[in-house]
Amino acid sequence: MLSVLAEATEYSANERLFLTLMRKHGPQSKADLTRATGLSAQSASVIVRRLHEIGLVAPQEATRGKVGQPSKPFALNPTGAFAIGVKIGRKTAEVVTANFDYEITKSTVLSFDYPAFEPLLADLIESVNAHLSEIPAAKQKECGFGLAAPNNLESWEAAIGAPEGAMTDWAQRDMAGELSASLGRTFYLINDASAACLTELNSGHHDRTASYIYFYIGTFVGGGIVMDGRLYSGACGNAAAIGSLPVEGQHDGRFTQLISAASLVTLTDELTSNSLPYELAFEQCDLPDAAEGIVQSWLKTAGRALAYAALSGQAYLDIHDVVVDGSLSQDLRTRLVQETNAALKFFDRRGLPEINIKEGTAGFPARAQGAAILPLQMVFDSENAQTN
Repeated sequence: MLSVLAEATEYSANERLFLTLMRKHGPQSKADLTRATGLSAQSASVIVRRLHEIGLVAPQEATRGKVGQPSKPFALNPTGAFAIGVKIGRKTAEVVTANFDYEITKSTVLSFDYPAFEPLLADLIESVNAHLSEIPAAKQKECGFGLAAPNNLESWEAAIGAPEGAMTDWAQRDMAGELSASLGRTFYLINDASAACLTELNSGHHDRTASYIYFYIGTFVGGGIVMDGRLYSGACGNAAAIGSLPVEGQHDGRFTQLISAASLVTLTDELTSNSLPYELAFEQCDLPDAAEGIVQSWLKTAGRALAYAALSGQAYLDIHDVVVDGSLSQDLRTRLVQETNAALKFFDRRGLPEINIKEGTAGFPARAQGAAILPLQMVFDSENAQTN
C-alpha cells in the first residue's frame, strides 16, 4: 500500500506556513510571524485575520509586561478542523475522530477473528458515518479521512488463523478506494506502523528535528523511520518494513524473521495454548505466576531481536535513538525496553556510537490516530506529512 500525496489548493502557502509555525512553536503574535517569515506586518495581519475568520486559529490572552502595547498571540483552534482515521489490523479495526490539535475525541473499536473484506467494509462505512455525524455541521464538508493498514494483508492469512482463501479479496480489492467511493470522500492511505510513527512524531515528546527508528509491537511487529523531524516513507511507502528483517533463530541459530521473534501473536498464542487469557499481553495488571515465565521468555527473545534490528538500523542510517511502542500493556512495554537495552551487551558494537532505546508514548490508538493526522497534515502543513 502506498501513501497518497496531494497538494492542498484551498489554503495559500503562507497560510499553511503560519499554521505550521503555530503547531511547532505554540501561540504566535503577528510580530512573531512577521519575524519568522519575513513578510510585512500588513501581510501577516491579513493572513491571521483570514485564518481567524474561517475558525482555524483563535486569539489567546494578551502578553503583558513588555514595552509597548500588549501583544495578542494566536494559536490553533482545536475545533477548527477535524479528521477521521481508520486503522485496519489483523484482529481489530479502529475508527477515531481527531481535532485540529491531533487529539482523539471519539474512538470505536471493532474486533474479529480475522479481517474479512466485505463485512469489514460494511462495518467501517457505518462507523465512519457515525463519527462524521458527531462533527460540527459546519466542519463536516472539509473533514479529512485517512486509512492505516498493513501492506499485503492477504499474505498473513495463515499466520492469523484465517480459513484458507478467506482473505484473498485483499489482494484483488482496494479498501481505501471502496471506502472513498461509498462515502464520497478521499481516503489517504498509509502503512499502519508508519501511521503509528507519525503519531509519535507529533506527540510533542521529541525534538522537531529529531531522527530515530520506531518499532511498533502489535499483533505483528512493524516500524517507521523519522529523518530530521519528518516521516520517511520510502519510494514505495514501505520504509522500515522491519517485520521481514532476518534475525537469529530462537533455538538452533537458524535465521528467522523479526516478525516471528517480536510480535505479540507469538506471546498471545503461547498464553492461550497454556489456558491463559491472551488479554494479559494488553491489560495493565499483575501477571499470575503461570503467565510470568511465558512472558519473560517472550520478552528475552523479542528484546534480543529488537536490539539486533536497532543496531542494524543504526549502522545504515547513523541514527542514535530508537523508540519502542505498541499495543502491549505499559508494563510489558517498559520491560521490553529494559530487555532490549540489556541485550545490547551481547553484540560487538565497535565502530558504532551509543544508542538510546526508549519507550514510546502513544500505545494502542497510535495507528488510527496517525491515520487521522495524515489528512490534516496533507491539507494544512506547509511541510506535508512525509518525504520519500
